[in-house]
Amino acid sequence: MPSDIACPYGCDCAVAIRLEDDTITYATGNSEPLEVAVRVPVYHCERCGEGWTDWRAEDIRQDAWAKVQAET
Repeated sequence: MPSDIACPYGCDCAVAIRLEDDTITYATGNSEPLEVAVRVPVYHCERCGEGWTDWRAEDIRQDAWAKVQAET
């Protein structure tokens, strides 16, 4: 899905947005680290190939962790 977002690495080209799987690992104190799987939007520069996330992905990660905490 193309967007009007510019590449932060200086390229003057189109940026694509793709949903990608991500795994977040959280330390839980006195037990094994907990892994939470999420799908986040990742921006990809079509010229230089760099990829990055923004606040949207961070919100998804934070919401997933809050949901896990509420269930335990």
